[in-house]
Amino acid sequence: MGFFSSFTDASKAQDESVDTFEIGRTLLNKLEAAQPDSSAPGPEASRQSVLDENVQKKLSEELAKLRKQEKEVQMQINLALEKENLDREDKPWFGRKDKGQSSHVMQQELDRIKAQVEKYKRRDMSSFPDLQKAREAVVQCYRYVRPHTSMLAHLPHLHAKIKY
Repeated sequence: MGFFSSFTDASKAQDESVDTFEIGRTLLNKLEAAQPDSSAPGPEASRQSVLDENVQKKLSEELAKLRKQEKEVQMQINLALEKENLDREDKPWFGRKDKGQSSHVMQQELDRIKAQVEKYKRRDMSSFPDLQKAREAVVQCYRYVRPHTSMLAHLPHLHAKIKY
């Protein structure tokens, strides 16, 4: 069959793709390591200017395309934020439907919370006898310790000698 029949064999084709991969990697490494030859003539000035213009044109087109995409994304974000804000305005505050009276509703809610706080402060301790006893014990302990603490404050050199 000749020269071309050897390319149909699967194992040889696989070996060839590995060889091609290795050749490609070797070529890439050589191209990366290659230094430009300063003695080789560069393109003529007119050709170089045409190349530069083409590169600048492509860069400008790509930049314009990216700016257009950025504006579109920014518009989508703004629309989503506007929709979210409108949805928030439509939702009732604290489960009520007083859309125009939100400050009045908020004031009512604050008054309710203040009333609960005052009720908590005025609660009757007589219904908690253990708590009352513990409170009295703390007060009695404080009254006993306080005079001794102030006396020790006048004697700092003794306080430093005490080992804890």
